[in-house]
Amino acid sequence: MLEWLQIAVAPLAAVAVVLRSTERKVLRKLQSVGATSEATATELPRIPRLGRWQLSRLEQSGAVVQVSNSRYYFDPVGYRSFRGRRRKRAAIVVPVLLVTILILWYFSR
Repeated sequence: MLEWLQIAVAPLAAVAVVLRSTERKVLRKLQSVGATSEATATELPRIPRLGRWQLSRLEQSGAVVQVSNSRYYFDPVGYRSFRGRRRKRAAIVVPVLLVTILILWYFSR
């Protein structure tokens, strides 16, 4: 049982690491140059495909605001809201996954 669980979890964990890493890079870049308003918006470096998806999520949540075709700025209020929603999702998903794993483990013995 543990073997298939490790096989299933490893790719998901790798994707999560890439997404969080990209999120941190984007936010760090915007914060380091002081891009916190439309007037101070800045261009972002080239972002890989998975990172563009994460940037899109940050935009949809209001954490990052696109001013023009390639200029963005960081909105701390939007980011707090984004993180709050992510925590709520995790508070639901993690216990459900743990219970599911325990049930599968129990019945596979």
